[in-house]
Amino acid sequence: MFFHKDLVCQQEDVELFNNIGHLDNLEGRLTVWITINQTPRVHWEFEAGRGEYNFDSLSFDPPPKKLTSWDGSDPQLVVEKPTFTFRGGQRRQSRGYAEQALYGDINANAHYFDFYLPNTDFLREATGSDLAAITKALKCESFKVEIGHDWSVELSTTQEALDWLKPEVQNRGSMITLKIRLFQTQQPSTKIQDLLSIRTYALTRW
Repeated sequence: MFFHKDLVCQQEDVELFNNIGHLDNLEGRLTVWITINQTPRVHWEFEAGRGEYNFDSLSFDPPPKKLTSWDGSDPQLVVEKPTFTFRGGQRRQSRGYAEQALYGDINANAHYFDFYLPNTDFLREATGSDLAAITKALKCESFKVEIGHDWSVELSTTQEALDWLKPEVQNRGSMITLKIRLFQTQQPSTKIQDLLSIRTYALTRW
């Protein structure tokens, strides 16, 4: 998934897709977004337009394995393992959440991968200080760690995120407070679908 802005300190919903999509043999408007607050999750909504079946007669039992963007869209969006929370109404709608959303070609090569974590106070917990003090001492705003095999991890946050996490503030809900970038230093680019084994290796090192 590609984002055009840094999501650290983000609490508002992030729209991923709003265009023509498919649910089984139905075509209609598919909207997909990430909800961060209160609980981070991929949500989707489908409004049927035209298709081979009567929308009201579909049981979705078993449920579809995925929803997709229209065939000609570039890049393609795939919403995997959708769970239905509502179906029906005058607008012939379905809504729910999903295990994950994939946007683009997972066979494409990439040199770095970004992960965003909510409610994570890693830097202050690891150093026992605040970001301003860390930045002053190290003269940098992000921190890089080599994990081997020509891969490194970069951790970054903001003072606003750390202040939001302070126990005395008593904030509730969720905010994205940490960005982790996994990137290559020397090796050729890696396919996105091969990332899982690299990510597992990085986590075991931590």
